[in-house]
Amino acid sequence: MKRKVRNWTAFLLALVLVFSMIPAAYAAGYSITVNAPTGNNLPYWVFEKVGVDSADVLNLTANEGHTLPTNKVARVSLAVGKGKDGEASCGISVNGMYYVQSVTLEHPDFFTGTVEIQIGRDAQWSEETWGNITPVEDSNILGRVQFKDGTFTGDVTISVTPMTQQQADAAAKTNQRQVVPKGKYSVSDITEAIDGILAWKRAQQGVAEGQPLLSGELLTYAGSTAADWLPIGLSRYGAEDDYDSYLAALRTYVEQKYREPDKLDRTKATEWHRIALAVLACGGDPTHFGRDENGADINLIADGVYDRGKTADLGRQGLNGWLWGLITLDSMKYTIPAGASYTRTELVKTILSYQLSDDGFNLRVAQGSTADPDITAMAIQSMGPYYRTSTLNVKDPVDRALERLSQLQLDTADFRSWGTRNSESTSQVIISLCSVGIDPQNDPRFVKNGLNLLDALFYYQQEDGGFAHSYELDEGNPSAVPGESDSMATDQALLALVSVWRQAQGMSPLYDFRPGGVSSKILTPEESEVSFAGSYEFTQELQSRVDALPDALSTEDAEEVAFLLERLKMSREFDGYDRYMEKLTAAQEKIDALYAEIESLNADIAAEILPMTDAGLKEKPIVDGIVKRYRTLSEHDRELVESWDAVLAVKAQTDAAQRTLLLCIGGAAVVMIGGSILVRRRRESK
Repeated sequence: MKRKVRNWTAFLLALVLVFSMIPAAYAAGYSITVNAPTGNNLPYWVFEKVGVDSADVLNLTANEGHTLPTNKVARVSLAVGKGKDGEASCGISVNGMYYVQSVTLEHPDFFTGTVEIQIGRDAQWSEETWGNITPVEDSNILGRVQFKDGTFTGDVTISVTPMTQQQADAAAKTNQRQVVPKGKYSVSDITEAIDGILAWKRAQQGVAEGQPLLSGELLTYAGSTAADWLPIGLSRYGAEDDYDSYLAALRTYVEQKYREPDKLDRTKATEWHRIALAVLACGGDPTHFGRDENGADINLIADGVYDRGKTADLGRQGLNGWLWGLITLDSMKYTIPAGASYTRTELVKTILSYQLSDDGFNLRVAQGSTADPDITAMAIQSMGPYYRTSTLNVKDPVDRALERLSQLQLDTADFRSWGTRNSESTSQVIISLCSVGIDPQNDPRFVKNGLNLLDALFYYQQEDGGFAHSYELDEGNPSAVPGESDSMATDQALLALVSVWRQAQGMSPLYDFRPGGVSSKILTPEESEVSFAGSYEFTQELQSRVDALPDALSTEDAEEVAFLLERLKMSREFDGYDRYMEKLTAAQEKIDALYAEIESLNADIAAEILPMTDAGLKEKPIVDGIVKRYRTLSEHDRELVESWDAVLAVKAQTDAAQRTLLLCIGGAAVVMIGGSILVRRRRESK
């Protein structure tokens, strides 16, 4: 980063970096090094404090290190430049991480507690916060650093770095913007924001009003992260566009890549997953999508998900491969054929195995790994279809992951990932909550200081309709300009807002592409009675869907029944209300009983069948009982029964034992009959 002091700097002011009192002593031997801007020929002071009212002043110079004595609290004051607008023309770097706005964060690599960095108006001087330190005459205090409630575990280097003009502009925007609580955002509010995003996209791509967004230069990027999320967002919003052209561009891209040895990617299975979702969004079939060099159908679901293991491990890139594989697999509830590399159960269990000790998720389970909000949110998204109605016991781990997300949420209601406070993390959390039927606006776990997740997301919305990645300089994402609309951030904001838009209208979750998909609006009874009672009409179409429910219900009908029942609870009274309530309640009870039976059957198989190594006649009644229960289930429900191959293997053993016994009995009978005949003939011959 090119470092220079802005030419319009009017005068130098004091920037005070404060180390307030902490309950534990500084570990002896750890040092704090203060790095000053070059040419700023003012003193740098370290204040060693035992009490609030006394201080021992030590003069330091630029780049000088100072080892703090045990049981001392340090306060460091630096003189830096000031811009024409009264804002600091500098940033603060703590152990190499750069900040241009006030934050509170964890730095466990050198401090066990929290580090509070205040810049600009958040750090005004006062006797209460700064003790008897006297600031530079005619100046404002522009910043401070505090280490709170912890102990040092390593050396600390604090640098004051002159900003570039871009950085200074971002800092000014940050200081001017606040997260504003709105309360409840209506469908109209969400629609307006989505339309604003599409307007920004048109301007960005040079597409005139009335012309398709999926056209022109964008088509040359089909099959890339930069382009594929847009048709997904457009389609799930129900926007009219030229999906056929994008589908054709995708097919050309896929066919070309399939002529190469690595096909879409040697390592990243997520290339298959994203493209498959884009194909679905455009109305295509990812199981028959183009031809490979041998003229065979390209099956993106097989090659990218359940048969990925035949070419590369699905988890080669970390957890992303597993969870997006499951999301893609469940986008149309694709059936996994026998002999596939992975089963659905394996995918779910593998994802859950990544859950960390802090209840969150990260790309890899490595020593020292802590929860990342983006990955944790995506893991929850993958568990959405199994959250309420599954024998795989995902509810508890998902609930713990939700609680961890709540803990990671900042006081400003957004999130920090990889050191940067950003909009994309907030978008992913919104999508995750909608995927499990949680209202991201009202759930108390995700309301901080009266701010909800949508308040936090709209904090990043720009006047042009797009969304910024961050207001901080993110060295890990150098293409994202602080405080300016960013393409990837805007794409993810689009997906988040479409998720909320769909949920508010009782539509299926974002990645459930099934025709007539199930509702993402899952409400507690209390919410149904208080917040939404009488809000909807139970239309003729919904009544017809109830009437069309089969007599022989299976778990395949679970989500449809759950949606209709919850929608009925939300509806105004009408003629026939009680009849439909009775039918749907009975249907829900039947489905609950089915899930209970499947869960019981799986438990019995695990407890009684799997331990059998050499089954015989003694075990046959147990095996036959399991088989009889299995045969009462529908074909769909049988897919939820685990380890059925093991049951069939044991049954083959018991059946063979029975046949052997029957043969022995038959043989003995033949011998006895034959012997009797022989004896009789001998008697007659005499």
